[in-house]
Amino acid sequence: MSIAQDLQEKYANEHRTPAPPFKPGELVLLKRVNVKTDRPSDKLDFKLLGPFKIIRAVGNSAFRLALPSTMHIHPTFHVSLLERYYPNTLPARQIAPPPDPIVADDGDKLWHVEKILKSRLFRRRLQFLIRWEGYDASEDQWISHDELMDDDPTVLEFYAKYPTSAINAAKRAAVQQHAFGLQNQMRRSSS
Repeated sequence: MSIAQDLQEKYANEHRTPAPPFKPGELVLLKRVNVKTDRPSDKLDFKLLGPFKIIRAVGNSAFRLALPSTMHIHPTFHVSLLERYYPNTLPARQIAPPPDPIVADDGDKLWHVEKILKSRLFRRRLQFLIRWEGYDASEDQWISHDELMDDDPTVLEFYAKYPTSAINAAKRAAVQQHAFGLQNQMRRSSS
């Protein structure tokens, strides 16, 4: 019986690797398995989050991490969800981490608009291309005019700099909506 157990243990351990020896104070990356983020697509989201500092070991195979207050998840993770963090040694590739969002009283997250880059009509709605404060150009995002406040200084600055672009876009939207309404009326009357 013991020979069979030894053989079973030998074959089972052939495909296993020992857990990496993490120590408190080290930086690790967290695999984004079962962690929800604010990014619109899971496919395009980051595969690893962090780096996060290890606070302490919990048992033999779990570690407690120092997570930011904006992540509302339990801070203890199995070693299989952690990877060692290797800092970037190329100074040209250093990317400053984006600032944490401001959390409003109702729990919503708020980000500051650094600049409005463009305006467009999308499905007959006025949208602005937004550059978020603390983020680079890869994080620029199209936001509906309804989501921005008209008294926001960046909106007022955009209207002052490009007085005709947003107005023309709104006029084109009204004309397109009117034309769409006429087409529907013509279809109803012909049938």
